[in-house]
Amino acid sequence: MSRFATLKRRFSRASFVDVLPISAFVLASFLAIVFTVFYQLRWANEYNRQVDSYAQSTVELTRQGLLNDDIAGLRSNLSTIVPDGAILTTADGRIITLVEGKRMLDYSRSYKITDNGKHLGELALVPPLPYRPPMPHLLTFLLIALCAVLATWMIRLLSKMAARNLNYVKSYVDNYDIGDLNELELPNVSFKEFRGLNAVALQTTRRLNREIKRYRNLARRDERTGLPNRYDFEQHLQDAVDKASMETPYAVLMIKLQNWSSQRNRFSHGDAEMALKLFGNKIVEASNQPDVTEHGLHLEAFARVGEQTFTILMSGMRNRDDLSSLVRPFRRELSKAIEIGNVSFEPEIAASIVMVPQDGETVQRVFHALHITLQNLSETSRIGYKFYSPKLDRQNDARRKLEHELREAVANDAFVPVFQPKVDLKTGRIYGVEALARWQTESGRLASPYVFIDLAEELGLIDSIGEQILKKSTKAAAIWVKSGHDINLAVNVSPIQFNDPYLSQKILKSIAESGLPPRHLE
Repeated sequence: MSRFATLKRRFSRASFVDVLPISAFVLASFLAIVFTVFYQLRWANEYNRQVDSYAQSTVELTRQGLLNDDIAGLRSNLSTIVPDGAILTTADGRIITLVEGKRMLDYSRSYKITDNGKHLGELALVPPLPYRPPMPHLLTFLLIALCAVLATWMIRLLSKMAARNLNYVKSYVDNYDIGDLNELELPNVSFKEFRGLNAVALQTTRRLNREIKRYRNLARRDERTGLPNRYDFEQHLQDAVDKASMETPYAVLMIKLQNWSSQRNRFSHGDAEMALKLFGNKIVEASNQPDVTEHGLHLEAFARVGEQTFTILMSGMRNRDDLSSLVRPFRRELSKAIEIGNVSFEPEIAASIVMVPQDGETVQRVFHALHITLQNLSETSRIGYKFYSPKLDRQNDARRKLEHELREAVANDAFVPVFQPKVDLKTGRIYGVEALARWQTESGRLASPYVFIDLAEELGLIDSIGEQILKKSTKAAAIWVKSGHDINLAVNVSPIQFNDPYLSQKILKSIAESGLPPRHLE
């Protein structure tokens, strides 16, 4: 079973150009052999029938001679009819040689002689008709071999024609993107079925090619606005990165609609997408205005890369100064109001600018520089434009490090209160204290809130820091009150903390755990 399975697997993996001729050779040989054997048997049967017919007349003649007891006359008659030999064995066992012959031992045939059921004897004779097959054995073998070879050659020829036609189909499928398939012509193939298969393959490949081109085009377009998307822009940017040099630099601008988040809800869903599309079209128009093109600048690519972010790729400038003189009129053009229906929208623009290859030699590096520059601009002046500078990377790295350390400090309960006394100027008595938050670093130094408060609010850590300061300051104030000091405690609370619905519960819990009388907390 395993050998059969192995043979079957080999046949299934082989080419039909090889398998079919072998199969044709085996089948043709088998059919030729069967036909030859059948034909030879038919000829042998006909020969035996003729011999038996001849022998019956000889047996009748012998019977008459025995009945007349004329052995001498019988010898005379049989010598001419059966020249190759005849021997008679009588009923009483006598053996009479009627005609002598050398071939008796090898070719004689025996026939019984009877008369009305009475056994008279047995006649052995050599048929005078020699056995000659219709075709010599060597010629028969050559004919069988010739049939097998011709069948193999014809099947192999047809197999190669079929393989060539199938290869045409395979070439269409493998090379579906070889240009305009509509210009291709059907090859001159044999057989109606293969011509139909080639026609279907070509039509299907043309359809697939059109679909692939359509999907490739869709892959480069923003689904909501139809504007070029980030993938399309990255392809153009990669080409620019490959070609850019210090003598022929490129400029990449990332433009952000700073006030889009607050203005979006003024539009319906469809109008909002239309407003973004109109703004994108304004970017293209502003990039192609005479003030820009007269200075040799050329718009290479444009795309919408985010919800409210767009990018453009410019060529033709020599340095930053060439671009700086055009940014202000460019930004002024983009800041003009966009009107859709009864809604008017005045864009507030922030733009980061990166030079290629000076500021980035890869697509990823260029986008990184664009993002950190735009982030820095949004944190400082909100609107305007800013060129990338390497110090922004250092600032960005420092910010990430500070974020990490701040999260660890919150987790390690590293924020402590310092108390600023409130003094009665008339009596000189301390009647209260104000708790101020400080970050106690690993070195023991106390960091001012100016270092971490804004970042803590941005990261959502201010609630945890405020809770730590509240717990520690109420415990310290409770100890002072128990010691007999009539001191009130004031704790600063960030405006963001008032968004916490559990703020009052946290304050009450801190008072209860510390034992500070509520009247001493301002």
